[in-house]
Amino acid sequence: MFSGSRRQPTDSELQREFESRNANLKSSVNDTVDDLKSGFNQAKETISSNAQSTQNIEQANQSFGYTKRNSFSERFNQSSYNTAKRDMAGIHASTADAFESLASRNDDTFAQNALTDKYL
Repeated sequence: MFSGSRRQPTDSELQREFESRNANLKSSVNDTVDDLKSGFNQAKETISSNAQSTQNIEQANQSFGYTKRNSFSERFNQSSYNTAKRDMAGIHASTADAFESLASRNDDTFAQNALTDKYL
């Protein structure tokens, strides 16, 4: 506004320019926030309706005797959990038979370093 003119703007002109730009900025930010809120609400409604549809499908599958197949990651995680659980039970076992499988794996993993000076 003042870049082409040779005179210096007055304080009141600068104040009006500031207020105008500040109002525009606030308006832009408020519009952006409103757009985001609207988008989130639409996404929330879509997710909610999809969840209900998924539940309806699962109920229909159960009524026909279909069962959900676990994904690879679910099966892998469950398998890892079960292995860790067995190992913990083996560590706390009072018999050699219960500790045997865990001990042999530990020997395979750590035996190469057991007698080195670094680990004594």
